[in-house]
Amino acid sequence: LTSPQSAFLSSSFQCKMGAACCAQADPCAVPDKSSWFVVIQDWKGDKGATSFGFWVAAGLMFLTAPEEYKKLGKKWEDKGFHQHYFLPKGGDGRVISLWETKTPKTKQEVEVFVNGPDGLGEGKVFDNMVMPLCSASKVPQSFFSNPKEPEVKMPKGAFYVSIFEMKKDAEIATFQKTLLESSMSQIAAAAAKGEFEKLGRGHFILYGGGAETCIFIYETEKDMGDSKEFPEGFANAEEFFMGGTKFLKHGASFKVADGNLTSPTPAFPK
Repeated sequence: LTSPQSAFLSSSFQCKMGAACCAQADPCAVPDKSSWFVVIQDWKGDKGATSFGFWVAAGLMFLTAPEEYKKLGKKWEDKGFHQHYFLPKGGDGRVISLWETKTPKTKQEVEVFVNGPDGLGEGKVFDNMVMPLCSASKVPQSFFSNPKEPEVKMPKGAFYVSIFEMKKDAEIATFQKTLLESSMSQIAAAAAKGEFEKLGRGHFILYGGGAETCIFIYETEKDMGDSKEFPEGFANAEEFFMGGTKFLKHGASFKVADGNLTSPTPAFPK
């Protein structure tokens, strides 16, 4: 996006994604390289059979050889990749995962990794759609700047993922200005109004830049289920993202599977 608005945003923005983020002049542009990537994962082939085999193998690993999972994470980190979160709907539903790289990489470089023998499922389980994140995204603390094992806690309520596309007639620069000028806590507070008052906590906004996809990860204090009323009602409400429905077209939402061990640290732990 090249415009007077984006030029202003670029000059006033302080990147909070870490020193190794990316060297983009416009923090809301689609980056050539990034240190943060979302991977949207769907199951290959017969989704039911593929997902069943994966969950059985993953369950056995956690139950019988949890050290193997840690070894896998260490192997990825030695190659310069760290998986922050693996957020499945469960069953044969979609998975959203968030990755950080030690040095900025292109979309193609990350595709080679996640689809190759070192990726989760060794390229045989998932169809992976990789999206590099622009530096305006709201992301976790960098693992490579401060490596430490997160404390695993279960939420009292549930985590949710909402996926949005930009509306064709949207004032994208207005959306970007709001994103840059607002903290995650301000955005969450603006959403927690009306019927959603005191409902939960926004955690991350993962934005591909420009007219690309924008993904919200948030948590509710109570488990609101996975019906059309929620989370789709929440995602389409006028309060969401400070009136973001003016700019964002809701694509899909889902509740993260219960008992998931690779979710963010909950704001409302059990």
